[in-house]
Amino acid sequence: MPGYIVAIDPGLRHAGVAVLDPAGLLIAALCVRARERSDDPVALNASVSAYVTKFVRASVSADQPLEVVAEWPRVYGRGKSKGDPADLLPLAGCSSACVARLRPDTARAVRPDEWKGQAPTDTVVRARVEARLSPAERLVLQRALDEAGKTHGHDVLDAVGIALWAAGRFDPHRAVAR
Repeated sequence: MPGYIVAIDPGLRHAGVAVLDPAGLLIAALCVRARERSDDPVALNASVSAYVTKFVRASVSADQPLEVVAEWPRVYGRGKSKGDPADLLPLAGCSSACVARLRPDTARAVRPDEWKGQAPTDTVVRARVEARLSPAERLVLQRALDEAGKTHGHDVLDAVGIALWAAGRFDPHRAVAR
């Protein structure tokens, strides 16, 4: 029996979360914010994972099968890397803390390049995500984007994209030459 899919786009102070029902339809999405006012990454991961768990448990009853798919950061070579690679460690911690708190039936990691390639979230990924959603699912996404605001909408879009990828709905559409 297929279960619910929970996708997580981790962050140090924010995390995108998306939930698909057993039919693979988007039923909930949100950008979760840490309430902790610390700079300690462990405390922040604990706070974010607590709010992710609270959101997921409000969307899915505890007795339902659950698969968590969390984005796992990837260190790229010097030419492609943005910023300090050490900044990615708390993201891995966030993914792990969320999985540990949710206690899913199955869990797996996906690297950004596996599900979206090198596409920019604000333009290309948003268009790809929206093209794969039904009108009702687009409403769920739009509510989450409105609540996240311009600063954190990309977290929601990535979480929804990861969820669609996990459900087999984010496969690239291939153009066929005639």
